[in-house]
Amino acid sequence: MPIPDNVKAKLKDMDPETRAAAIAYYKRNDEEEKFLAERERPTVPPQVKEALAPQQAPSPHNGEQVRSQPTNPGLISEYIRRPEVAQDVPVPMVQKYTEGLLNLKPKNNIMDEAQAKKYMAEQARENAIVDVLGEIKQVEAGYQNVVEDRGNKNSEGVLVGTNHGISASTYEKHLGRPPTVQDMKDMPLEVAQRIYRKDFIEPVIKQWEIEPTDELFPLLVDLRVNMSPRAGNKIVQRALGVEDDGVIGPKTRKALSGSKDLKRKIVVQRIKHHVDDVAENPEQVKHLAGWLKRSIGFLV
Repeated sequence: MPIPDNVKAKLKDMDPETRAAAIAYYKRNDEEEKFLAERERPTVPPQVKEALAPQQAPSPHNGEQVRSQPTNPGLISEYIRRPEVAQDVPVPMVQKYTEGLLNLKPKNNIMDEAQAKKYMAEQARENAIVDVLGEIKQVEAGYQNVVEDRGNKNSEGVLVGTNHGISASTYEKHLGRPPTVQDMKDMPLEVAQRIYRKDFIEPVIKQWEIEPTDELFPLLVDLRVNMSPRAGNKIVQRALGVEDDGVIGPKTRKALSGSKDLKRKIVVQRIKHHVDDVAENPEQVKHLAGWLKRSIGFLV
């Protein structure tokens, strides 16, 4: 099949990959040409239709489909210029649809650069939170009912245990009543993770005015999980060298933003807190090795 004059005129403006695809397309042998003539060729090629579908936007990473995400024209252009796609899509048609898309204003599910940056930031934020939840799951997995654990009693003083790291008192707030042993044992992981988001993760973001992508975020959340929020706040304040009243205000946040080597300083103060706690409460000594391992884990 000869290359049409209008395509020839555009060849010099195409990038090498697209130019090669165009020439290859129009130089197919007669057998391929007959095959193409006999098959149904819709106005919009299937590859382009698929790329344009809001629920089937192509991924910039591996070509797999990412569902329920807005379409990015730049990604579509990259997608249909790939050799395995371009060989079955007439280049003029590719040019027509990509140029048309790129000229659209950011509406009707078309993602502009600012929207794309916002979306990527939101994804990074959520991924960081999911990572923190995964780390908590590793150290707080399963039900336990140790008598010496101060978080294992409900408001009635009944020993009911802890599950997924959620104490009896914390679960009581969400149930609206004192939990039983069976309540604690039956607590679904999904419920525990919702509690972690509401009572531990979101308060850290709000109080400290810190993003989940910050390297200190996992440590600040873990302090809140491992001990009372006030005790965890005091540890950070001691590391910052400000008044350790357990209340996070402007002075503490300012010190946080300007401090260097803070992670190490917080871990040192955390270890000191655990050692002092065991000195005052000898029955807690059985937990000391685990507490120290958990603390040092943030430095390795």
